[in-house]
Amino acid sequence: MSFTASALILTWVALLLLGLVVAGLVRQVHALQRDLPTAAARRTPQGRIGAVVPPIHGIDTARVRLLLLLDADCSACAGLLAGVRTTLSSRVVRDHIALLYADVTDPTAAEVGAPVVAGADDVFTAVGATALPYGVALDADGRVAAATPVGGVSQLLPLIAAAGLDLPDHARPEVAQ
Repeated sequence: MSFTASALILTWVALLLLGLVVAGLVRQVHALQRDLPTAAARRTPQGRIGAVVPPIHGIDTARVRLLLLLDADCSACAGLLAGVRTTLSSRVVRDHIALLYADVTDPTAAEVGAPVVAGADDVFTAVGATALPYGVALDADGRVAAATPVGGVSQLLPLIAAAGLDLPDHARPEVAQ
């Protein structure tokens, strides 16, 4: 067999394998498109509005109106904690905000002054947290009034308003224009 014939056979084998790979990818794309509407409904950035928050050990959801879902290894979460600690008044933080962690807590979280709860992964699931840090405003019945990923204290303002909290002027974070 000549070199040309061998190269031609090898090319056809490669094209056949490439065709099988493309067919498999097309099949996977169709399967993903079929599941897309239900997956999107489960994972909206705004969370599950109206969802009932499961009981949280040591937290009175009638008093605590804003939940911050955090992770100990998240640098954005650490930045949010620092912003909450320095910007919001201690009364607002102590009385109305709770810090929830799915597993272990950040040792610096206690410095904020808000209740800190570890092992709250059921709350993360119930509210549909898609990214961390994640803020959840609760209404008077303990249901989710608003929920969204938050990157800074200024992004907490809509959640604070949705929770029905009235911040004194000195506790309002400055919002960059």
